[in-house]
Amino acid sequence: MSRLYSLILLILISSHSWAVNKSISLDETFLSAESITYDQDHRYVQATGSVVIVADGYRVTADNILYDIENDELWANGRVRIRDESDKVTVGESVFLKDKFKKGVIKQFILYLGEGSIIAAKMAQRIDEKHGKLANASYSPCKVCRGKDPMWQISAKTTELDLEKERVTYKNAFFEVYGHRVFFVPYFSHPTPRAKTQSGVLLPEIKNQRLGVPIYYRAKPNLDFTLTPRIAAPKLSGQSKHKGVIYETETRYKTKNGDYKVETSFINSKQKKGGQYYILTNGSVVENGYHYNIGLNQVSDKSYLKNYYQKRDPYLLSRASVYKTEGSNFASLKSLHFQGLRSEDKASTDPLVLPELHAKQVINIGDEKTYLTMENHTLGYQQKVGKKLSRTAMKFSLTHLHDTQGGHRLKLEGYNRSDFYHISRGANGRKTLGRNTPELHMGWQYPLIKSSSAGSILLEPEALLVLGGSDAYKNRKYASVDMGNYILSEENLFLPNRYSGIDYHEYGTRLSYGMNSVFAMHNGYSLRGFLGKFNYLSKNRGQHGPDIVGRIAANYNDNSEVYYRFKRFAKKLAPYQEDVGFWYRNNKIDGNAGVISIKQMNYYEYASESVLTRPKMRQAYINLNYNIDENWSIGNDSRFDLISRKKASPIYRNIKVTYKGDCVSITAKFGNDYTSDPIRGIRKTRTNSVSIGLKTLM
Repeated sequence: MSRLYSLILLILISSHSWAVNKSISLDETFLSAESITYDQDHRYVQATGSVVIVADGYRVTADNILYDIENDELWANGRVRIRDESDKVTVGESVFLKDKFKKGVIKQFILYLGEGSIIAAKMAQRIDEKHGKLANASYSPCKVCRGKDPMWQISAKTTELDLEKERVTYKNAFFEVYGHRVFFVPYFSHPTPRAKTQSGVLLPEIKNQRLGVPIYYRAKPNLDFTLTPRIAAPKLSGQSKHKGVIYETETRYKTKNGDYKVETSFINSKQKKGGQYYILTNGSVVENGYHYNIGLNQVSDKSYLKNYYQKRDPYLLSRASVYKTEGSNFASLKSLHFQGLRSEDKASTDPLVLPELHAKQVINIGDEKTYLTMENHTLGYQQKVGKKLSRTAMKFSLTHLHDTQGGHRLKLEGYNRSDFYHISRGANGRKTLGRNTPELHMGWQYPLIKSSSAGSILLEPEALLVLGGSDAYKNRKYASVDMGNYILSEENLFLPNRYSGIDYHEYGTRLSYGMNSVFAMHNGYSLRGFLGKFNYLSKNRGQHGPDIVGRIAANYNDNSEVYYRFKRFAKKLAPYQEDVGFWYRNNKIDGNAGVISIKQMNYYEYASESVLTRPKMRQAYINLNYNIDENWSIGNDSRFDLISRKKASPIYRNIKVTYKGDCVSITAKFGNDYTSDPIRGIRKTRTNSVSIGLKTLM
């Protein structure tokens, strides 16, 4: 305000106590009004009509302003508006300020805190630049319309505003919804919208039939904790299985090169001595191009996750790894531990992989169409029951790509894989094994595209011929780590080795061929299909006959599609897996539904017709989300068993209702999980969860 004194002195010199109709400025200080008058006897300046004062980082506008120079007091009335350097805006009907705007009283006070949040009061006392007291104040981050109450607000007789700590504190406050008082709190505080994250109690929520009250603690800018005690909600559950308190914690730590997160859950349950628990830890760091990752995923018993969190994982994976990639080349070192959650799994059979080394190097020869690939995969595998092995596999391949002038795409590859094992099976002793798998791969593609007035047609035939050895028992003999079954699909039909594991390898002379086709019309409709076949050309004992995979789909503008996928034995075209369904999405609806059927089959023996007559599994599923308007949406997620009973029996079904507004979000989820397993102590469960997010208070 020191510049304002200089400006007033300038007014004295230039106006000589007469009314002037002008604007006067000095450096960064500015005074403008329709009329400016100086009273020399009483030493005050009066400005009327569209008054604007800019001084010391403040901008004050009003209809009338009276400034007492002797006592450093300013009165303003009529649409008073004050904006400070941080763009906070204060509005009042009449204002009294003194001590260079630092202290004062504002009648009919309104403060815009940013991000749509406002606080209003009948009277506000400004203690200093950063602190104030409000009488009969209300706060809301919601959109406010004239004559209407906001969706929610906090009202109190006494409110303290601390802009230094960016915090609002209420005494004897009410939480109101559309102007109706919902509950009373004698003391409550929350940060302003622009405040940094602060410690405190977060909004309660009901999750999985339990009421949780999160307590948040911010130890450092890069380290924080959340503790959430969850108690049973008796009116929702009414069952003894929900007794006890679950204590959940979440720890987050961020460094310059990475971040860490630890989640824990514990309940002092009578079902297990010492209580039940779950821990999930994830951390990652990137330094000098190396990626370091660590993750601990462990649960006390098989039933805990299903009964209390509705998680159906068949196993949990803990890992530690480091890897580096450069284009197509990479190198990695891992350690893996699996905790099985199936009824037949035991701690003694849970596998530990330590270490796992995997490296790949690609070397271009002449140009990018000819290259040499070298790959090594080495690991140590053990179980507590005494099964141990060490294995290493070396792969070499020389690949050449060639495109003809006629549009044919050819791929010729010489390939060799060598495997070495050292196996220990307790009393069965030790043995060392080895195998060598040389192969020649020949691939061919020929895309054909034709356009017309109706649309365009793509026909793309593709084939892969693999020349390899025909030892029928090599794979079974060396299968030590992973399961041998693979699922044939259009995604892996043209891969020389389709096993997803690391031990098994296909063998024999085999041929894959198929046709991909797309008929796209200009009106947005398209018909897409694929049909492919896999067959062994050499007679390999222990392999079933040829397989056929295919799909057909009718699509419209990529926002809706009806499809049918299948996998069949070529002999008599007997299907062993089918999937029929549809998906649809637009601004209102997003969802999919279908039926999946899987029949019995054995991948290493010829399948008989009797095995294929009865489905092993047939399930129907539906996932649907409907946006009622810009705020409300409702969703459904359900799955039904179509084989166990004469009528469809539900496996699980959930309904989710969501409201997202400008200042509040509410999500309610209701559902049932009907799966159970007495051996693992898994029960049928009911899910009732409600979570509320309030802007600013979160």
